[in-house]
Amino acid sequence: PRVISCSWGYHLPNVMTLPAALVPLRLRILSVVAAGVTVVFSGGNGQVGFPGMMPEVISVGGVYADQNAALRASNYASSFISLIYPGRRVPDFCGLVGMQPRATYIMLPLQRGCQIDVDLGGGPQPNKDETSVNDAWSVISGTSAAAPQVAGICALLLQKRSTLTPSQVKAILRGTATDVT
Repeated sequence: PRVISCSWGYHLPNVMTLPAALVPLRLRILSVVAAGVTVVFSGGNGQVGFPGMMPEVISVGGVYADQNAALRASNYASSFISLIYPGRRVPDFCGLVGMQPRATYIMLPLQRGCQIDVDLGGGPQPNKDETSVNDAWSVISGTSAAAPQVAGICALLLQKRSTLTPSQVKAILRGTATDVT
């Protein structure tokens, strides 16, 4: 693969040193990036996410676009400065994410009959998502949905210029992204 998208992580609030149990994971991610793979991680939905805080990965947060296409940072997605990697600000970039309390925003497919499908289907917003129970669809979002959006952009960049390194991909995104605070 040239791009790996990961929508998971470990919540490490107030942690200043990476726990020993996570060092092998860190080393594996570093080896993958060194091999030329662009690694994208969700930054978290209120969490202090690792590996999303690693400087070598692209960490994805959330931006909300209202009905007039005005952009603002999602209050559902994480934003933090890492204590483990001093000066590392998360996220690097954002995908589309809704606002609190549930980040209801994007119609997404999921496994028919899964817990989200059953729990959120069958009623009106804000408590339900206006889809049917057990229909394999839900109106949700979060950085787990935003990370694949950014990974797709990375893949398109690599399709156009296959020789780009992960740091070059990140630099291109940084040079073309719109700042949102």
